[in-house]
Amino acid sequence: MEITDSVPKAPVETPEATPKVETPAEETPSEESPKIEEPETPEVPTEEAPEVEDNLFELPDGRKVDLTTAQREWKDNFLPEFTRKSQKLAEYEKNNGFNNPPEVKKEEDWKDPDYVPRSYAEIVEIAKMEAINEIRGQAKAEEDRVNSVKSAIDNEIGEIRKIDPKLDENALFVHANKYGFGDLKSAYQNMKDRFSKV
Repeated sequence: MEITDSVPKAPVETPEATPKVETPAEETPSEESPKIEEPETPEVPTEEAPEVEDNLFELPDGRKVDLTTAQREWKDNFLPEFTRKSQKLAEYEKNNGFNNPPEVKKEEDWKDPDYVPRSYAEIVEIAKMEAINEIRGQAKAEEDRVNSVKSAIDNEIGEIRKIDPKLDENALFVHANKYGFGDLKSAYQNMKDRFSKV
């Protein structure tokens, strides 16, 4: 059996058979429609084909090796060295307190003028301790002042009660405040004199 070329051929169009499309004549630029200029595209230099040497990798010691040798060097030399140095760094940081919370020194230590803090966190801790101690000291001083005033008032009231057991303390305090007395004995004497005259 013979194979013949039995594929029908498509009709070939000739230039006369293609309809002509008229292109409009270029318009001359007028004042109403400004001509838009297209920006020029810069020429990009083409790269030449890479040389065979580009498939080689340069090691830190200057040798140029292929990919498999570079991988072997990585696994055998670089990775163990990196691991060893990472472990030494971690041990150094641990011993110098970089990863540990700061240990606040005793007050005697950091009040020494030659003391040098190990970190900013230690400085902050010391400052916080000082602020808290100062606030506590102020609160204690205020509490002591209030207690001493109370004790002085209680002593004066006790002495006045020995003289007048029917003493109205509220009336005495109102009288002392009204006339500006700082001493309850003087206020009592003044109050007694005023009411005895009436």
